Amino acid sequence: MSIVAVSDVNRYTSRPMPEVEGVRHQMINVGDVDLHLAEAGEGPPLLLLHGYPQHWYLWRELIPDLEALLTAAAPDDPVARELAAFWRARRDVIHALVERADALGRQLARSRFPLVLCHADLHTWNVLVDAERILWIVDWDEAILAPKERDLMFVVGGLGHDLVRPHDTECFFEGYGEATIDRRLLAYYRAAWAVQDIAAYGEQALLVPTLGEETRRAEMHGFMDLFDPGSIIDVAGASETS
Repeated sequence: MSIVAVSDVNRYTSRPMPEVEGVRHQMINVGDVDLHLAEAGEGPPLLLLHGYPQHWYLWRELIPDLEALLTAAAPDDPVARELAAFWRARRDVIHALVERADALGRQLARSRFPLVLCHADLHTWNVLVDAERILWIVDWDEAILAPKERDLMFVVGGLGHDLVRPHDTECFFEGYGEATIDRRLLAYYRAAWAVQDIAAYGEQALLVPTLGEETRRAEMHGFMDLFDPGSIIDVAGASETS
C-alpha cells in the first residue's frame, strides 16, 4: 500500500519542498487548481488530507511509520496484531468508504459553495448550557471556512443513529432558520469524518509509543466501535447524495 498526501500549491509559496527519504513528489492539474502529491511506498494508495495552512510535510514522521505497519505481514505487538486482523476483516468496507469520500470530493470540487465560519467539531460534548440557560459552544481549535453542511451534519441526522433525534433537528432549525441542505455535502463530510476517525484511532493505537497498552487497547476498541451498527461508518455509508 502506498501513502499519498495532497496539497493545493496555490495556497503556498514557491519555496522548495523539504526532503524526506523515500518520498516522491509530482504535480497534477485539476481544473483551476494545481495539486502537489507526496507519495511513499507501492500499491493501492492511502490518501492523507490535511487542513489549511498545513501541507504534506505534516506527515513527515507518520508516512514511513504507516508504510512499515501497513506492509507488515504479522505484527509482533499484540494490539497491532489484533487491530490488523480486524482491519483485514473489514478491508472492503474501509476501501469502499475511502472511495466514496474520494468520488464525492471529486464531484463537489467542480462546484462552488458559499463559505461560512464552521466550528468543525460541533458534537454535543462541545455544546454547553450554563445554570442561567445560556448556550456556549466550546473547543474552537479546528474552526474553518467551509460550506454550512460541514457543521450541519452534526444536527441533520448526526454522526450516529442515537445521537440526534428528528425532534432535536426541528428544535435546532427553529433557532437557526430555514436552510437549503445539500445532501451531497452532508454525505461527503460524513464519509470524510469516518475516514478521519479511522486514521485517528489507528494512529493512537499503533503510532504513539508513549501510550501504555491499556490506553492503546482502549483506542483499538474505539476503532472497532466505529463499525458498530448505527455508528459513523454505518451512517456515512447510508447517507443520501441527492
